[in-house]
Amino acid sequence: MNNNYFDEDGKMKTVTDGYSPSSVSAKQQETSAQMKSQELDTQISELSQSARSESIQAEKEQMDSALAQWNSLPDVAKEECKEQMSDEDKASLEQMENYQQELAQYEQEKEKYLVRGAMMHCSCGSHYRRLNLPECHGVYTKERPLMNVADSLPGDALNIPTFGVCSSGKNSTGGSVLLVADVPRDVYGRPIAGAGEGNVKGTPCVPIIVSQWMCPHETTIVGTEPAITPRSFLVCKYQGLIEVVDSGQDDEETLPPK
Repeated sequence: MNNNYFDEDGKMKTVTDGYSPSSVSAKQQETSAQMKSQELDTQISELSQSARSESIQAEKEQMDSALAQWNSLPDVAKEECKEQMSDEDKASLEQMENYQQELAQYEQEKEKYLVRGAMMHCSCGSHYRRLNLPECHGVYTKERPLMNVADSLPGDALNIPTFGVCSSGKNSTGGSVLLVADVPRDVYGRPIAGAGEGNVKGTPCVPIIVSQWMCPHETTIVGTEPAITPRSFLVCKYQGLIEVVDSGQDDEETLPPK
């Protein structure tokens, strides 16, 4: 049975059995509430990631200050200090010096444009994954196709694949998945040992990207959109921060087959 009613403009509307103008209005209110809830989740996610970035920045500044003081010492003074250091202090100093070298390499990497196969990691995911590009934009570097800001579509056959198991309490996907653990990796996502040990189990990662890549390289256009670099990032609805750890430009695995 169908019900007819007149809307606010005086036009007759027909709704299916079980619905009425009031139920339609209730449905609209429910949809509006869901949209507002999603917007709130996104805002919370962005605030959370902002706080995380500020914490990381504070730690970086503290270490930079300590390194600056150390580097300002004459070589003779450094040697004298090392002789008086405990093994623990020597280990800390070595760690800071290694950090300084890695930071310099990291800053160089951050200026490179992303290519197909760039290595990514999600703050809520269990596995590193590669950025995909089903169709090239016709722009290449080192024989590898460049990516742009619009290459942010979720899906294993699109741009952003699953990151394994999701640890976010906001993930409402449901279900459970059991996967072999990812291999140990360095800060650039490169394997540093053999196969992963054990398994990981939990809610499957099904990324829902809230916007295109943020912080693109605005002045470089790939196809019709700005290029992206390792400084660019994505935010998932479930509060995951998706970051790039390696541009893929110097990775042999990103080379197209001959």
